[in-house]
Amino acid sequence: MLSALLLATILVSSTGAAAAVVADPIAVLPFRNAGQDASVDWLKVGIAETLNADLRRAGALSVVDRAHVDQAMASLALQSQKLTEEASAAAVGRMVGAKTVLVGNFQKVGDQLRIAARFVASESGAATETVKVSGPLQDVLALQDDLSARLFGAPKDNKPRRKSDPKHFEAYRLYALSLGTASEATRVGLLKQSLEVNPDFTYAIDDLFALEKRLRGYAHDADKQLDAKTRSAEQIVFAAGTEPQERSRAVLELIGLYMQGMRYKALLAAAKRIEQYELPALGPMSPLEYVSYSVFNSYSQLKRHDEALQAGEAHLKRYSGGAYGLQVRMQMQSILKMRLEQESGKQEASTEFAQIEQERARLLSEPNTRPLQLRLLDFRRCGCLVSHKQHLVAVLECGAFADASKDDPDPRVQELVQLARLHRIHALAETGAFTEARKASQELIDKQPDFARKYSLDAQISTWPRE
Repeated sequence: MLSALLLATILVSSTGAAAAVVADPIAVLPFRNAGQDASVDWLKVGIAETLNADLRRAGALSVVDRAHVDQAMASLALQSQKLTEEASAAAVGRMVGAKTVLVGNFQKVGDQLRIAARFVASESGAATETVKVSGPLQDVLALQDDLSARLFGAPKDNKPRRKSDPKHFEAYRLYALSLGTASEATRVGLLKQSLEVNPDFTYAIDDLFALEKRLRGYAHDADKQLDAKTRSAEQIVFAAGTEPQERSRAVLELIGLYMQGMRYKALLAAAKRIEQYELPALGPMSPLEYVSYSVFNSYSQLKRHDEALQAGEAHLKRYSGGAYGLQVRMQMQSILKMRLEQESGKQEASTEFAQIEQERARLLSEPNTRPLQLRLLDFRRCGCLVSHKQHLVAVLECGAFADASKDDPDPRVQELVQLARLHRIHALAETGAFTEARKASQELIDKQPDFARKYSLDAQISTWPRE
């Protein structure tokens, strides 16, 4: 971590004359790939953003967000002026409100890496002498520590120099690649890969937290807009004076909005009212046929399979050869197949339970049996029920294991406890108990965020029907 000496760093011109104190705030520009080796292009933003993160943690200076720096650089690139690197840096600094700008470059030569950096004062364009470090590419984080110590005047022994470690290097590379992608989904994937390589890679952890927070904000805004559109469509559909053609159009829109928001319970309630209207066709599209299919699909999504099969059969009788017939038949076949698997799973689970109990009896008869061995057998009961689709019983069995083992001091058992809770959540969702599953999921996310992130629990919740 950088020391408070950072505030006392003196900017000097390229001739060595004192120019200005490093002033707050500071902007860090992407580093230039001086060697043009495309295999290390990821270092352009990687070095800049990790230095940014170090500065933020030090707390001595305010740091301009990379998004603002990127916007300023793009705006400057649209101008036809040809500027020196110092003049460009100063211009970007003024555009983002930074008084000091850090610019640099790197070059890969064989397996060696050279990094150079200097400060530029935004108002005057004066630059410090260039600071240079070099060493093995694999030691890039350690080289950055050396660079920071020399740039900001902090003695090297104030902060341990990070050691060379292939895990750190690969985690860094994946993290840096995530910074250069425009796709949020790809970025999340790369950040998760980085943490799989090195679970303690702080930069990726911080970035993933920030990204997840932004995505939750986007989702919240989208939900508000969707709710407003849904209310507007509902008013048109259920208003007494709505013309039949207009009502038909509004019905199609409303059902689409319910499905988009995964509000299947609301859709079922609305469908009962909509079916009372006479809805004229809109070209080849029959609104009442769409309503009928939506009722069947809603029961399916809510895991109300008996009602789904009844609604599906009613739809096929009423709209034989209709636009949704194939979809309905395929979904009904999927439900029936699952039912058969559940029936066969009962016997398979019973057989495996008997084997587990035989193993338990054997272990209890042995003098050196360890508690962990018995815990593993208890956990197998939970996992067995889930794998054989015995979801109702799995809810009870997995919950019982988690409650009985939650205070066990063995970290291996605690990992099983979290897995049992995850299995219980999946089983709850498969039985249609989405409210309880969502509550249990949030508790797991709050208490074990790293575990929940590892198993993408947020993403799973997003696929469940909403109230």
